[in-house]
Amino acid sequence: MNTGYLLPAIALAGFPEMALAAAFTTPTTPQPGFLILVGGLVAALVFLVLRQRRGIQSLHTREAQLRASKEELRINRERLEFALQGADDGLWDWDLESNVVYYSPRWKSMLGYGPDELDDTLETWASLVEPESREPALEQVRAYLDGKADKYETEFRMRHKDGHWVDVLARACLAVDAGGAVLHPRRLVGTHVDISARKQSETELRRSNAELEQFAYAISHDMRQPLRMIASYQQLLEKALRDKLDDETREYLHFATDGAKRLDQMLVALLEYSRVGRKTEPLGWIASREAVDEALRFLKPAIDEAGARVEISGDWPRIHASRDELVRLFQNLIGNAVKYRMAGRASEIGVVGTVVGSVVGSVVGTLGEGRWTVRISDNGIGIDPAQIPRLFQVFQRLQAHARYEGAGVGLALCRKIVEHHGGHIHADSAGAGQGSTFVFELPLNSPRNHP
Repeated sequence: MNTGYLLPAIALAGFPEMALAAAFTTPTTPQPGFLILVGGLVAALVFLVLRQRRGIQSLHTREAQLRASKEELRINRERLEFALQGADDGLWDWDLESNVVYYSPRWKSMLGYGPDELDDTLETWASLVEPESREPALEQVRAYLDGKADKYETEFRMRHKDGHWVDVLARACLAVDAGGAVLHPRRLVGTHVDISARKQSETELRRSNAELEQFAYAISHDMRQPLRMIASYQQLLEKALRDKLDDETREYLHFATDGAKRLDQMLVALLEYSRVGRKTEPLGWIASREAVDEALRFLKPAIDEAGARVEISGDWPRIHASRDELVRLFQNLIGNAVKYRMAGRASEIGVVGTVVGSVVGSVVGTLGEGRWTVRISDNGIGIDPAQIPRLFQVFQRLQAHARYEGAGVGLALCRKIVEHHGGHIHADSAGAGQGSTFVFELPLNSPRNHP
């Protein structure tokens, strides 16, 4: 048998020894079956070798990609570390399968520890966090990982090495690749921010506000008694000396009595202002439409006297609010629209509620993740746009007392009520005679627990 035609194929397959052996093997009688067998064997060997070479090349490619990914991860981590150092934040990286946690040097120094003083385990965090905060924090982690919360963000206190407590704001998210796919094993990567200074400032601010409110309450409450005595004796003097007073002196007494009454109104308004958030009904779930309807019942005599038309429309969800504060808010804003009307013009007042953002449930009326906006518009006397910034300040009046009664506290009270509920309020007007629009906005996503 002539095996010369097989030698290149065998050598190409990477088996030169077989080629050499074949060169010295020459059967005397060619066998077709033998030729077929040898040809198939060579073809199979060539296929296996080529496949092995492709596998090795693919393995090299994957190893190169892995090295590139690791290098990119190292660079990104370094960049993040540099950024966090500038922001003074601590980094942590929790492997959810092994429970191994990487804590950055700043994370540890925030609590007074050196880089090598704490173990990289979840137990390290658990041993330092305030006991009553531990389980709620882990519950929030579970809620985020189970998809029940769109983010992980919470506050708790951790024990410093010297024994004092550090207030910490923790934020985290699952590690993902460039395409947004969650990496495996799953890792929760987050930061710790030392908010102790902010917490202390908030505590001091609350204490200062409480002292100011108490002072305002004491002033407005305790001063009314002597003021009422002054007004009463002025009236007694006016009656006793009625026949002995000339018109000018009688007018002086009238001014004094009227001034005492106005001061009493201002003290009452200041008393109401100081009570917002302290002496009012606690926050609870209420139907917003019921609040506006109750305000309209209080205002019915004034509305009927003015011949005003009030139209209510839009969205009226259940909200977490103080019922009497919300009623007072509507009463003040709608009452102002009735009071500050144009002479000779039919008063038109529109009250429109609008839910902005997502709403839980199929109908408006349940808790949403958005905000609720209410617009109260009128066609009254309007406001000079340059004077709008003064509107919500205490004892600021834009209209003469002779034309419109009031203490100048009503809109300041509205602002305080809205801010007490986590919202904001503003006003718009094109000018005198052009009517006004007051807009307030309240959140629908607080608190998280649904009614």
